[in-house]
Amino acid sequence: MGSGRQVGARIVAHPLVAAISFSGSAETGTRVLQAAAARQARVQLEMGGKNPFVVLADADLDSAVDAALTGAYGSTGQRSTAAARLIVERSIFEPFVDALQTKLARLNVDHALKHGADMGPVANAAQLERDLDYVEIGKQEGAQLLHGGRQLERATRGYFSSPRCSSASRNTALRARKSSVRSRSCSAPTTTIMRCISRTTPLTVYAPASAHARSAARAFPPSRA
Repeated sequence: MGSGRQVGARIVAHPLVAAISFSGSAETGTRVLQAAAARQARVQLEMGGKNPFVVLADADLDSAVDAALTGAYGSTGQRSTAAARLIVERSIFEPFVDALQTKLARLNVDHALKHGADMGPVANAAQLERDLDYVEIGKQEGAQLLHGGRQLERATRGYFSSPRCSSASRNTALRARKSSVRSRSCSAPTTTIMRCISRTTPLTVYAPASAHARSAARAFPPSRA
């Protein structure tokens, strides 16, 4: 055994390792890709960014909100594929946010193994402190806190906070750029599909994205962009 750098380098270079999956920084991911390409090994990368969840105007509202809840708040958002940015066409932005806030208020935050719990704690005190710090940074940068953003106390030990959602009108808000905030999402209205695409791509570095719509013809153009 050894450090992540040492063990990772051996794994990536080993001829018996046919495929590599990596989650981490863009810098390290680039080195993994280069090493894997040199011996033509298969590789899958997830290198930060803020995973976008795009909701198009023809989407079924209830279905889209449920998918956003699962994508953003499942596993307390502590997974690399968690949806962090909810990008919604302007014509349905207000009803989407209203429905999302209603369902967020019903989420039960408690011990992850407790029956009926919808969301557990974050990993440690440092992560909780970072999450709460970014709530304040988001406010300073113009984001509107729509729900949550406070520490919770529960009967069991743990680092609990209420599920958070903010609204930001621009991608430059720090909360929309940083990849360190958990158990929260940042929603933003937009006007057209192409505008949706432009809002997802500048911040995405090998990060998963999804589009929610009734029409495959409307959903597929963003996935091909």
